[in-house]
Amino acid sequence: YYLKITIVDRLWTDVVEPARRRGYAHVWIAGISMGGLGALALAREHGDALERVIVLAPFLGPKDLLEQIAAAGGPARWTPTDPSDPYQRLWTWLKGASPKPRLQLAFGTDDRLAPGHRLLAQLLPPDAVAEEAGGHEWVTWRKLWRRFWPATT
Repeated sequence: YYLKITIVDRLWTDVVEPARRRGYAHVWIAGISMGGLGALALAREHGDALERVIVLAPFLGPKDLLEQIAAAGGPARWTPTDPSDPYQRLWTWLKGASPKPRLQLAFGTDDRLAPGHRLLAQLLPPDAVAEEAGGHEWVTWRKLWRRFWPATT
């Protein structure tokens, strides 16, 4: 779905639309790593249909783009250079003022993707971000889930 760039269509058609047809008024989407990217891409396209998006250690784009955003002084000061690039479109949406579902981010302090997570954290309220010791692995994600969303476990 990611290689064919159909993840948003699949999530919408296979998950969100059926849930809404069944009467679910509060739809939350969660994703880990590439799944976090998919959740954010869905929110970018259909944010009005989602109440909350929970991402654990999401993939947020290639290293050179994240370095470019950091070098600009963070996402709020960064200006996209290629509007056709899907990662730049995602970051443009993330930093924009458009209405979004509540976004929550959790990641390990030693995660190899943490530099991007820290950039995203700059755009979120402090209570929407959780860090836990650990890397890009299930043991860390489980700890984060239990700490950040204990009522769902």
